[in-house]
Amino acid sequence: MITIPRPDQIADFAHNRMLTRLGSDSGAGVVDRIWAAAWSPRSARLVTRAAQALHRLDTGTPLPWDELRSIAAELLAAADGMAGHAAVARRLRNLAVRLMYHRTMHAGATRSPLMHNNSEFIGVLRSAHSSNELLVRPDSPIPSAASDRAAGSSPLKVLILCHSSWTFIDRVQSDLAANTEIEFRTFDVSALPLSERPTWGTVLRQRDRWNTRRRLSPVPKSLAPHLAWADVAFVEWGAETFAWFSFLDLTDCSVRAVARIHRYETLTPYPMLVRGGFYDAVCFVTPALRRLMETSSPRLAQTQHLPVVHNVHDFTEFFAADSPFRDRFALVQVGWSVPVKDVLFSLDVLEHLRARDPRFHLRLIGRPLSTTSTAATRAWADEVESRIEQFGSGVREEGFRDDIPEVLAQSGFLLSSSVSEGTHESVAEAAAAGCIPVVRNWPDIAPWGGAQAIYPAEWTIGTPAEAAERILALVEDAPYESTSASVRRWVQENRREDEVRADYVGLLKG
Repeated sequence: MITIPRPDQIADFAHNRMLTRLGSDSGAGVVDRIWAAAWSPRSARLVTRAAQALHRLDTGTPLPWDELRSIAAELLAAADGMAGHAAVARRLRNLAVRLMYHRTMHAGATRSPLMHNNSEFIGVLRSAHSSNELLVRPDSPIPSAASDRAAGSSPLKVLILCHSSWTFIDRVQSDLAANTEIEFRTFDVSALPLSERPTWGTVLRQRDRWNTRRRLSPVPKSLAPHLAWADVAFVEWGAETFAWFSFLDLTDCSVRAVARIHRYETLTPYPMLVRGGFYDAVCFVTPALRRLMETSSPRLAQTQHLPVVHNVHDFTEFFAADSPFRDRFALVQVGWSVPVKDVLFSLDVLEHLRARDPRFHLRLIGRPLSTTSTAATRAWADEVESRIEQFGSGVREEGFRDDIPEVLAQSGFLLSSSVSEGTHESVAEAAAAGCIPVVRNWPDIAPWGGAQAIYPAEWTIGTPAEAAERILALVEDAPYESTSASVRRWVQENRREDEVRADYVGLLKG
């Protein structure tokens, strides 16, 4: 006896991670037969096509934008047509969203369609009812912000919520705790029980409940006393915690809710899922990212205040760094072993330079390829290794260093070659140490302002040839010393700790 699965069981199977691994004809045939039994060969072919696309993305192969757009649009249209099969419709919708926002399409060396084809990208999501309701349609009426009052208690009590990654927010907390009367507590949401923890699935369910029934989630018991203590809740990173917190029922709390968004979150659906108007303020580390999010996320744009606030950074040790000898022919790249850092661009710069003067060489600082490459990045890593070998002693892999100020003080030029960045703090660190930055106008961010939105235009270049020409024009004694002093002054004047501190105090107090 043959048992035909129910549609919701088929949808569960189709969305299961194992399905994404089916790249063989036999695997695709199994999916074909299951879907054909439930609906039609056309449905089976669509899901098989989507599964194979997801498999390609999982193994690091980007899809042409037109192909990705076509598959996602068909999945969303199929979801809209699943009247009476809500679970199946959600699975199809979620699979389409997963494809659209897959890391391989946005965080590698390939240009992100969200960045470069933004209107088309958002248009796909807007065109289908299911995805428009999930991600695009503004919340109406706009929910009241958690607290529309200025936080005026003294001392001000701030609760920081974060999921695991505390590096940047620790700097903010340490600086404000040492130089203001603000009191802090921290809460790592990754320690919550799994049933209460912010996850992709949790946030999807929260958004669906809000859209259909206007229901909010209860505050986790372990979090409640901290919210009762706080005047301000500060959510670090615009990812799952950012969206999740906006769907908590804070009726019994009186907190000002603020958040900070960096770069990587802008390439995820989470800023699209947030409850519109919930936050009193959401700050960005660069105006380019704010422009992108104001355009991409109508719900985030419902937030009343969207300021730009720089990262807190103490440059003292970089200004103080000294070396008895600065090798002006030494290029340095800090962080290089993942595709988004595009070390191949740096190697192209080096090739141009060594054709003119073989004294130029490249220092690569940070984790080696052997510790960062995955199945999805293996082909890219192989190409990098091959290129490095061609330079012989012209490229030096130095691994992790705990003396970055000294490394920069010894080197002539810092290369920022990334496809995409938020602020790339190494640029300002190098400038503070007198190491001249040569900054690619990060192509994924360029449509929204690029590196030129936060660093002087004369520091930026577009191609390896332009980078080489800038370096050759500055490498001799007089122009080098003059430019080195100039970039130091820029950091002193534009990254003043007291001004950044005042911006954060203003963000927290309102």
